[in-house]
Amino acid sequence: MPTLWSRAPSTIPPPTEKSRVIRKGPLINLTELQRLIKSNVIDIENDLWAATPKCRKDITEHYSWKYSQIAQMICALKPGKGPNGDYKKSEWCTVDGGELYPCDVYQLPLDEVRGERNPSSQLVVYLKFSLNTEGEVVLVLVSCHL
Repeated sequence: MPTLWSRAPSTIPPPTEKSRVIRKGPLINLTELQRLIKSNVIDIENDLWAATPKCRKDITEHYSWKYSQIAQMICALKPGKGPNGDYKKSEWCTVDGGELYPCDVYQLPLDEVRGERNPSSQLVVYLKFSLNTEGEVVLVLVSCHL
């Protein structure tokens, strides 16, 4: 299994009282993650953990999204920052149980009817995710909302 981390989580400086921002670009190799999702190496139904109460509520109650739709959104993301990419920032996030995870944040312009990216869409989905740091391939979804 190829590594999905662009840099080892153990090398990422911890958050401070003033900032939880993680500098130096994306932490996760998005292209490789997308490849593993598309080839079903990552079984999105079993390997995705909605890791906060708000995330679970947004997915199930607010939007009624299935995990397969979330996988489709992740696979539609463009790597990189700026006008040609969807990456916004990286930051430390607290999940269930109080654990901290280093996360990448993306914003996807989405055509919800077709379930695909649409740069001119007014609908933007905010996705914040990480990976299990114990070496398992578990996609840790911290936020997924409009």
